[in-house]
Amino acid sequence: VEPVAAAPAHIAALRDAGWSERGVVTLAQLVGFISFQSRLLAGLRLLQGEESSSPAHAAVAGRWHTAAQTLSGQTALTAFTQAELGWEPWLAAKPLEAFNAEEQALLARFGHSDSDYFRLLARNQPVLEQRTLTDKGIFYTAGGLPRAERELAATVASKINGCIYCASVHARKASQLSKDNDAVQKLLNVAPGAVLSHGQSPRWAAEIDFAASLSVTPPATNLKQLQALLDQQLDTLALLDLIQSTAFFAWANRLMLTLGEPFLPSDAQG
Repeated sequence: VEPVAAAPAHIAALRDAGWSERGVVTLAQLVGFISFQSRLLAGLRLLQGEESSSPAHAAVAGRWHTAAQTLSGQTALTAFTQAELGWEPWLAAKPLEAFNAEEQALLARFGHSDSDYFRLLARNQPVLEQRTLTDKGIFYTAGGLPRAERELAATVASKINGCIYCASVHARKASQLSKDNDAVQKLLNVAPGAVLSHGQSPRWAAEIDFAASLSVTPPATNLKQLQALLDQQLDTLALLDLIQSTAFFAWANRLMLTLGEPFLPSDAQG
């Protein structure tokens, strides 16, 4: 419901109860996948003209971690940024040499070999492979919604969930691709409890409102928001891309927020 509330103590409690590293990762993947699936279905039903029966509730920027240091003592992030960040796991990543040759080849294929995050998720490698293929299928296909706006949707979901790391990656991409750094930074600067679309262009405002409402728990998108997107000339394929890009980050944010935390690398400080 609120992935930013996850803490190292939750991982420790699972381990104390006898859960293996693979088991903890699989549980996190399951929670994340169902969060993705539920939002994907909510969006598809809306495209069919079916409005959610959930009580109306505000889709506003969520809270985020405010501790000055990470679990290991590194400099933590307390504000959203487009800077390149590090991420440390609360559960040990699997060493590269512990994978067999076929598993190492799969990690290398997707560029995951040197990442603590992906080598942690690779404790259940078949699930990681399917997650990666889903990610690439949603964000790198031709046609439909411009890539910058898919990255915008990812950033909005990350603002709702309080995932500073994911927001940093995808805001940076949205900024680079749209050539509109000011608009992206304005989104990142929105404080907890505030509306994310304030001050944005009509098209981006419609997309931000929709993505934010799809990202809250339970999803709160409505037919009025869908019509606002149609008014901005989004066709069915573009709408599907927007739904999938937003929904996927219900999954990605939950992995990042429940298995570790971001930090500011020493070479980025000062």
